[in-house]
Amino acid sequence: PPGPTRYIVAPLPGASFTGLLILGSPRLKPEHAGLVTVLAQKTGLAYSGAAALRNLSRAADEINQLKAQHQDTADRLGRNYEEFIATLVSAMQKRDPYTSGHQERVTRLAGGIATEMGLSGARLLGLRLAAAVHDIGKINIPFEILNKPSRLTQAEYSLIKDHAATGYDILKPLRSPWPLAEIVRQHHERLDG
Repeated sequence: PPGPTRYIVAPLPGASFTGLLILGSPRLKPEHAGLVTVLAQKTGLAYSGAAALRNLSRAADEINQLKAQHQDTADRLGRNYEEFIATLVSAMQKRDPYTSGHQERVTRLAGGIATEMGLSGARLLGLRLAAAVHDIGKINIPFEILNKPSRLTQAEYSLIKDHAATGYDILKPLRSPWPLAEIVRQHHERLDG
């Protein structure tokens, strides 16, 4: 007949879990204590590993949610910039019909060239937005000078030449993911400066 039940108790190690492994059997002998201790250590490590995996999985889910929220925010911000630029362009078009057609042509041409160069996504959008407002500085030029049918005076021509710098000053305070103000300022610069 089996003898009395013997018990071996070993602690379960782990960073976030503490417990005991208790084995009871009439066949247990004192020399089994080392084996039970090793079993308790392995069990504790496996439990800790499983908990760590669950935590990693939760963290990965949270990161994916944050990425989705970030992308949604970035998409909304991009649409807001597009709408803001469209509003500026509309105001310019109402003031100067020539500028209207010119802006549309430059935007299409810049977008086509950028696409051929392999630009896409945000870079292409930023370039198209800059092209759409490249002449925004002309808003500071009197209508009579913009639409003057005869030759401009030196002073009038000087005003026209300043429109890139004026456009830069208008767009500089705008916090944008693209260097719109800088592109506008440089849109009449030659490659050699």
